[in-house]
Amino acid sequence: MTRDVAPRIGNHKPALIESSFFPVLQVETGKMSASDPNSAIYVTDSGKDINNKINKYAFSGGQDSIENHGKYGANLEVDIPITYLGFFLEDDAELEHIRKMVDAFMAIRSLPNKFN
Repeated sequence: MTRDVAPRIGNHKPALIESSFFPVLQVETGKMSASDPNSAIYVTDSGKDINNKINKYAFSGGQDSIENHGKYGANLEVDIPITYLGFFLEDDAELEHIRKMVDAFMAIRSLPNKFN
């Protein structure tokens, strides 16, 4: 409505730019901080640094306990590595395939080991 009315009262039409930002590594709702070098992946990070940050600091969509994880499964909507793949992987079908594989792996991983 504002875009229709603005020219009539002598103003320019407003513009809206929607952007998606990379989430912080540790938690979905957190904030990147220059004082915490492990809160983000930087273009100056080496491959080894990136691998370490993802493996050690990236928030996983797993549940808070093995019981809950077995019952509810993974929440890949808050899984940081999956979110990052959404930015860089151009093939949506491949991303969906990866999501299904990760979800299946996490479900199998949470099952009790009956052989011990």
